[in-house]
Amino acid sequence: HAINFTLSAESWRNQLLSLEPVLASYTGSLILAGDFNTWSNERLEWLKQFAFEQGLFTVTPTPDRRTTVFGNNLDHLFVRGVKVDKSSTIITESSDHNAVLATLILSDSNSL
Repeated sequence: HAINFTLSAESWRNQLLSLEPVLASYTGSLILAGDFNTWSNERLEWLKQFAFEQGLFTVTPTPDRRTTVFGNNLDHLFVRGVKVDKSSTIITESSDHNAVLATLILSDSNSL
């Protein structure tokens, strides 16, 4: 859960940047998902660039009913080293965010 309300995006960016050494050092399959609080265009574009630099691919649910604020999705799912079979959202009343679901397949299925 990323920082939500701050006077500037600096604290939010620093929180994400703290993940960089971990993501860069891990060479296996990876899922990075959650509420990134990307309610501004600045945060959204920065998150997309950060994910790209980490070799992560965006998973867009179909249908896409993710929770939005100011027209921007708050929740995101990024993957590396897996194939996306399908992804969707579930409208829920048990949270202030709709659930994001995905069925993922390991690229090397012989390792299971």
